Amino acid sequence: MAISPSKDVFATMRASFSDSNMNEFLTKVITGGAPTDKLPMGGIEIKKADKWDGKDAAPIIEEEEEEE
Repeated sequence: MAISPSKDVFATMRASFSDSNMNEFLTKVITGGAPTDKLPMGGIEIKKADKWDGKDAAPIIEEEEEEE
């Protein structure tokens, strides 16, 4: 996602994450070819997150539904 607070718009990359797709997206953003949407009223809020500890999160174990 690319955000321009001064213009109140954002662009979302809608392709798979790869070097070539990222380069294409950023090129479109820089040249004005990427589709944009208006930011919501009141702008955006960016929150800080804790530094990653290098460990993966515990897997989510889902309960299976019993068949009747």
